[in-house]
Amino acid sequence: MKHKFTPQQHREYIILSRKTGMDWLEVFSGNTDFYSTYFWELLTEMWFHDKPVMVSDALRYMKSIKSPFTARKYLQKAIDGKLVVERKNPSDERSILVELPPEMRKKLDAFFDKSIEKLLDSAENLKK
Repeated sequence: MKHKFTPQQHREYIILSRKTGMDWLEVFSGNTDFYSTYFWELLTEMWFHDKPVMVSDALRYMKSIKSPFTARKYLQKAIDGKLVVERKNPSDERSILVELPPEMRKKLDAFFDKSIEKLLDSAENLKK
């Protein structure tokens, strides 16, 4: 099979991926407990939706987890780690909403800014 891109371009992608991974770890001040796909899926989806969501929606954000019980375990870990906060739903006090606290949103904004800068640098290197 003929490849569309060169081995050097493939390496550039790996370098970008490694840098992004290290920056993701910085979001958690180096705490590797949160360096997983589950938290990536949860936190980036919560950031993307930019509003409080039902717990059931947050659980579905973790697409790589099939069991809602396992997803709930990771959501609880995010709550305990103060990555996510929960509060009563003002529309229905029987349910709970979860959202990103302002500090986590700022950390994710900074992460995305840094990632986009590195993506643009990488794109320049790919053209060479």
